[in-house]
Amino acid sequence: MLVTRKKSFISSLVVTACAATALSAGAHLAKAAAVAAPNASLSAAGAYIAGDNKLLLSGKVDAPLSDKLGAQLDGSDAWGQGINRGTVAAHIFGRNSKGLVGVTGLWGRIGAQNVYRAGLEGESYFNDKLSFYLGAGWQKGDSWTGHGTYSTYYTDVKGSYYINRNLVLSLTGNAFSNIRIGGGEAEWKPDHKPFSLFAAGGYASTHSGYGMLGIRVPFNDNGASLEERDRSYDPPNTASGFVSSGGSAIGAPQVQLPPPG
Repeated sequence: MLVTRKKSFISSLVVTACAATALSAGAHLAKAAAVAAPNASLSAAGAYIAGDNKLLLSGKVDAPLSDKLGAQLDGSDAWGQGINRGTVAAHIFGRNSKGLVGVTGLWGRIGAQNVYRAGLEGESYFNDKLSFYLGAGWQKGDSWTGHGTYSTYYTDVKGSYYINRNLVLSLTGNAFSNIRIGGGEAEWKPDHKPFSLFAAGGYASTHSGYGMLGIRVPFNDNGASLEERDRSYDPPNTASGFVSSGGSAIGAPQVQLPPPG
């Protein structure tokens, strides 16, 4: 059952990515402010999450809804040692040259625990070097005690600095309940290559951490730089971030989140 679920998840990402590419092939769509064209990306990373060695597979698909509105679906699944981790998320957002504002929803399953999130997100583009992302809202999940559920807030922040258009360094922070997580990311796209390489890592107040090194392949981004992708094609993949950083905090059975009620 687990293998079937994982194969189904990855197959759906591949099919969706191919569909997004086919929809735009030969269409010559005018560039929209929210999403320049229907596009997708797939990534694979070797990861270490809360003491477990994992293969982290992630993907996202974006499409313009109008000149000012766009939508994104993203998902992530971790294969390997320890407990299962998988997440899907959806975004609807408006964007112009100054930034992005949107609404988000997320469902994740870490071990036997279901986690649900609903919130808002925003990203500001200060110049061609700096971006700042903020997501916040409400989180509800199954208690690790096995009795009832808990509800709490969550907050995700990310500050990015573009050393050049194809090399970006970021600092990240996540919080929910009494848990805090801090980390960093780097991504580099070699000139004229249809892929980028990335690394990320961090540590949680639950005395567990995460780290990863991987490759990301975009579809139908017209050879966009990393800066252009962030500002014209796709917002951050919250599903991947939750599986790695958030999952490193709540994936340990000894962590006791707020009691029911």
